[in-house]
Amino acid sequence: MKLNLRTFFTGLFALIAVLLTALTLLIVHRHGDTLMDNAGRSFAVYAQALAEERDRHVWANARELELLSQAAVFRGLAEPARIEDALNTFQRSLPYFAWTGYIRAADGIVAADTGHLLTGQDLGSQPIYKDGLLQTMIQSVQPQPDLAGVLHLNPAHLPRFIGISLPVYGSDGAVAGVLAAYTYASDADWEASAQNREKKTAATPDDRDILIIRTADGAVIEGGTIWLGSKLSGDVLAEAKKQGNGWVADEEAGQNSYVSGYALSQGYRGYQGKDVAIIVREPRSAVLAGLYRLERFIALCGAAAMIILALLGRMIGGSLAAALASLTGSAEQLACAPETVSIPPMRMPELEALGNALRLLSGGKPGRGELRLIPLTDTTLHDLLTGLPNREALDGILVQGMQKARQNKSSLSVLHLDLDGFKKVNDGPGFAAGDLLLKEAAHRLVGCIRDHEIVARIGGDEFIVVLSTSAGKPMQEAEVVASRIIGRLNQPYMIDGKSIQVGCSIGAAVWLPEGPDIREVLELADEALFISKRSGHNRITFEATG
Repeated sequence: MKLNLRTFFTGLFALIAVLLTALTLLIVHRHGDTLMDNAGRSFAVYAQALAEERDRHVWANARELELLSQAAVFRGLAEPARIEDALNTFQRSLPYFAWTGYIRAADGIVAADTGHLLTGQDLGSQPIYKDGLLQTMIQSVQPQPDLAGVLHLNPAHLPRFIGISLPVYGSDGAVAGVLAAYTYASDADWEASAQNREKKTAATPDDRDILIIRTADGAVIEGGTIWLGSKLSGDVLAEAKKQGNGWVADEEAGQNSYVSGYALSQGYRGYQGKDVAIIVREPRSAVLAGLYRLERFIALCGAAAMIILALLGRMIGGSLAAALASLTGSAEQLACAPETVSIPPMRMPELEALGNALRLLSGGKPGRGELRLIPLTDTTLHDLLTGLPNREALDGILVQGMQKARQNKSSLSVLHLDLDGFKKVNDGPGFAAGDLLLKEAAHRLVGCIRDHEIVARIGGDEFIVVLSTSAGKPMQEAEVVASRIIGRLNQPYMIDGKSIQVGCSIGAAVWLPEGPDIREVLELADEALFISKRSGHNRITFEATG
């Protein structure tokens, strides 16, 4: 299937717009990995900071409880009422302790507690009592059910507590009891420090989650009501246990895909940690939201550019098609009715060169509207004195030479020359002697060039020599021939038994297929000849073509 110029340029420009848009989208899409990496690293750093804050907070709570256990009221095994007063005073000073109690070692009965909430109850079966008999225990646990009831706690919030218990030694060094406490996992101090740290980075977006996961079973013990008590699936918890700190892009049970930064609790001083992991995560769609908006914008701009470029290509293709149709019509008219052929001027240099070629083939001058076709066999194309082609024939010769140069990827070198001192011959020996000298000069010129090259007489003692030269070194090759011509023409002429000597000045210019029009080259050669004559005799001057 053949495409016309209008369709070709329309499709070409539209294809360019599509390819550029696709390339831009590909580059932007590949930037998504960088965005995810930056977000993941940021989340990992933030999670690590929160984990360190929590570890210090938990250790501080345990340390505060340890200092309380060393008070005289415990070591002296004071009355339960005095112990309860001490516990209440302690809780008023540190309100993030939800409950504090003293459990007798002998039977696990609560001897005294804050608010007299569980006094007299048996906690002997609870981990907070059994583990506290041996050593300091810190773990995320649910508080004793009775305590949850008296504190009016929402069952969904129970996992938010941290249980701390430690042995209390009597004056004899034996374990007299267990000092136990439940503290809020996000007390006022810890929340304030986390908020301050977050303000230093950026405000947490609504779609970003900060979760505290119990490593033992994967339960969410902190992170908003919607997640509390649920168990986290996916790779993030396994990675946290394995790597400690980092980020992953994972999917939660085939649901939302998240970019998650994680940090495993590493403990602080006496607190061993490892019991929880901090997860800071955001949906992948939120992380890449800006990228998706940019991609949509680029796609819209690409569609608009495709339409605009397609219309522009249609206009350019239509303009070229109209110009070529006009030149085609002129060429057809040359073949059918050559008497009067109208070739319109063209705005594009390449099309103007084509129009000039048609004018030259028709025997006219570039730029003329009405052209007359002259057969190449016409005797008017030859100089009657020398037999050389004349100015009229030169136009057709140049067209043929340019065609061959384009085919051979070579160049044409034009030498414009006249004879120095020829006027003295006409004024002295006479015009007859001058004509004889011109005939001999023409003969010598033909002998200086190759068979396929041309010498034309364009009037008086002026000649044009058209040389076939290479595209690489046309000036050097033309200079060799020009020097040969000067040498031959400077040799004496025997006219009617008298020796006559003349010189030769040459102006030269080179035509290249990608260069200016041949008429401009002829004008440059004429200007170069004028420079040679002003500089003296027997000189060669090259005029550079643009």
